[in-house]
Amino acid sequence: MQLILPYFIIFIVVLQILLRKNSKKNNDNIQQFWERERKANEVRKKDISNLNYIVIPNHLLPDRNLPDNTLENNTDSFTNGIFTIPEIKDAYHVFASFNDKKMFNLNNCSNTDIKIEYGAANLTIMSEYDDNFIAMCKAAVKLASAFEKNGMIEDAIPYLEFIVKSGTDISFAYSMLANYYIEKNNTKGIDNLKLYASSLNSLTKDIILKKLEQTMPTE
Repeated sequence: MQLILPYFIIFIVVLQILLRKNSKKNNDNIQQFWERERKANEVRKKDISNLNYIVIPNHLLPDRNLPDNTLENNTDSFTNGIFTIPEIKDAYHVFASFNDKKMFNLNNCSNTDIKIEYGAANLTIMSEYDDNFIAMCKAAVKLASAFEKNGMIEDAIPYLEFIVKSGTDISFAYSMLANYYIEKNNTKGIDNLKLYASSLNSLTKDIILKKLEQTMPTE
């Protein structure tokens, strides 16, 4: 017992030192956070009119490209497919509704980050634009799923490619594209998919990359 006691005392002393260090580190982190937040709240409103907003390309909005917004005299199977299958039609209209909204991908930026970059007064509107982008991506995935369910995988791909290029972190989009590229032996598509996933600034980045590695065929 006498031999154990000195070691126990040393252990307690070391433990107390470590706890003090961790406590000081946590306090420093908290102080740094609030100091950064204080500075962020002082950033003046910046001009956001010329930002690189995300815009849905015309080829993903076929009904918008038709004369008088009708389907008369149109024989394109893609467009007809959208408006003859209720599930696809409904999903498409939800997706297309974002064409009239501003969208911006903030890559999981914190409120503090947004205020520092765009000004404190723009926090609400920039958060709204980011919410629009996230909702649009979810609508694109739902539309792609409807296409896949109805055996129209080729029509789903452009929508998934668009949101992946725009920076979505929805893993389904990457997995579905990976499977499609592998089936088509599209090595360039696979390489691009890895590149887009690697550039993500998201908590799900590592999960997506891991899923891609599991999906990709071994050499």
